[in-house]
Amino acid sequence: MIKKVFVLADIGEDNNKSYHIGDEAMFLNNLRKYKSRNIEVSASSRSISHNTLGFNEVLDIYIKNVFTLFYLIICIYLLRFLKINIFPLRFQKTVSELVSSDLLHISGGGNLNSFWAGHIYYRYLMISLATIFNKSVILTSQTIGPLTNHFHKFLLKLCLKNAKSIGVRDIDSQKELAKLGVSESKISMSIDDAQSFNVSNNKIIDRILSTNNSFFKIGVSVHQWSKFTNYKFFNNMFYKIGELDPGISFTLIPHFFDNKDGFDVNFMNNIMKGVKNNVQFIKYQTLKQIEKETKLTFAEIIKVISSKMQMVISSRYHGLVFALSSNIPVLAINYDNYYTMKNNAILSIYFKNLKKYSVNYNKIVLFSILNKVKYIINNRKQISLALESKNKNL
Repeated sequence: MIKKVFVLADIGEDNNKSYHIGDEAMFLNNLRKYKSRNIEVSASSRSISHNTLGFNEVLDIYIKNVFTLFYLIICIYLLRFLKINIFPLRFQKTVSELVSSDLLHISGGGNLNSFWAGHIYYRYLMISLATIFNKSVILTSQTIGPLTNHFHKFLLKLCLKNAKSIGVRDIDSQKELAKLGVSESKISMSIDDAQSFNVSNNKIIDRILSTNNSFFKIGVSVHQWSKFTNYKFFNNMFYKIGELDPGISFTLIPHFFDNKDGFDVNFMNNIMKGVKNNVQFIKYQTLKQIEKETKLTFAEIIKVISSKMQMVISSRYHGLVFALSSNIPVLAINYDNYYTMKNNAILSIYFKNLKKYSVNYNKIVLFSILNKVKYIINNRKQISLALESKNKNL
């Protein structure tokens, strides 16, 4: 019987109190499920920043290089067989929390790839620690790859074989795991951990974010990614979308931001310059005000705001998840193979014809985008009803 779970998720405030909405939402939804079953939860975080949520929060360790990883692996064996604890002081409580747990649960999402080696190293370390202390390991809501480094593949092949089960969000991840030699019986296709992350409407949010009674509210969750920084193109795109009807308004919904209004907030502010329609900017201080008055987390606030839109245009995977799970039609912007794999996976749960609801950045034609937006505007009610029916059956 499981009495205590250690959840590994990409959570917590980082430099300048930066915050990643999607990863927080996945963790919070898993936390709710465990607490509803009276299971104690510990979780590692970039900083101790969840003081009111009722779990044991400890610090994670971002492993920057192979030498640090090897040192920490040696620490595991010394602890297990000689009972000598030479882990870094800031990490010792994290180790003890995992060792005292019954299960290691690695919550989603798309961190097991060669873009962020530190995430692979940390998960390898924690799976190794759990395995040597005879703890069960599960992974949920994973996107695996792209894996372009042979050492990364080697590490994942070694550790993932020890997992009891691995839930993935897309076919490509399933294939990637097969290449790593993971048994087919351990792999399952699953919905995202945040798919059922439901939050009740809040009138305080309505008051603070009061906008004009526009005929059509479009939520925008677009971010900067690698070389995809064509501000001029995006600016022209939203300018032209706004010209479809003067009653269209845009709400800029960030999924990664900090207290300096960087990342998504800064990028979207720039691409909206000169747009004549009403534009609602969701900035850090606005979110802090709502948090203070409602006692909701940032992830819960963003989910509520997303649910108030008539349509969402998003390059962010969880921008799509939040909208679709709230019966809101979407248009996905896929930057590259990584985002095409992720975004098409969530779209395929709801739609047969993915091309109606997505555009590939490298092949974007403005005329095509405008036609897709017009299609969604004209068919919003039917699309929403179809989404509602689908969500009831998930």
